[in-house]
Amino acid sequence: MASHPDFVNFVAEQLREAGTIRSRKMFGEYGLYCDEVFFAVICDDQFFVKITPQGEAAFPDLPKAPPYEGANDSFLVEDVENQELMTRLTRITCEALRSKPQRKRNLTMKIRLAQAQDIDAWMALVEQVRDIFPGLETAEAITEHRATVLRFIKHSSAVCAVGADRIIGVLLFSKEQCELCFLAVDPACRRQHIAHKLVSFVLAQMDADQDITVTTYREDDPNGQEARAFYKHLGFSEGRLTEEFGHPVQEFILKRQSAGHT
Repeated sequence: MASHPDFVNFVAEQLREAGTIRSRKMFGEYGLYCDEVFFAVICDDQFFVKITPQGEAAFPDLPKAPPYEGANDSFLVEDVENQELMTRLTRITCEALRSKPQRKRNLTMKIRLAQAQDIDAWMALVEQVRDIFPGLETAEAITEHRATVLRFIKHSSAVCAVGADRIIGVLLFSKEQCELCFLAVDPACRRQHIAHKLVSFVLAQMDADQDITVTTYREDDPNGQEARAFYKHLGFSEGRLTEEFGHPVQEFILKRQSAGHT
């Protein structure tokens, strides 16, 4: 049973003194952020908070349970009327998460073609980045995108970066259209050259004498600064202005020539 928006709003209101609270839909349920720190989920109208050593020390008697089947345990806050408890737990949890050491940059990673059994992990990554991709705003759009990914996988046109037993980067491409279609990297694993390695893997699959195209945000869109710089670094040049999913974008082109040309 999916959580009711009224319950989500009530929990957010109860937490108003902990910081700036926002909720985000995730696979029909909700993730909660406090001052942009992802710290809790709401599933089946129940409030689950990430477990930290600091939280366990402060609240040793709080029950623990997995928010959904296959998930790790979280604190289950049953008394959502207790605003003081919820506020204190949220503050302690978010402070602990902020001070948590960053993942090592030297992440062992493998680039490979995606398989059908990767689809849930693939979509979990998409869910993390959907806010910066036009056309993924609704549940229906996510369902359609999932079907699209499965079609690309079937045609060996989906590549993923796997590290620490999870998917940390994805790329859809069309060999026939000589196009990079969708590229995303786990926000927690940025600056590890994952996108570069994904694109390099795909370019090796393409005909060497065919130009490669990709679309990204236009120059005046702040969302596109990193993506545009990335493609320019790889040798892509600016092309025509166009639209995708009703959003203004710009085509980038990588000029290529075969090894036999001079």
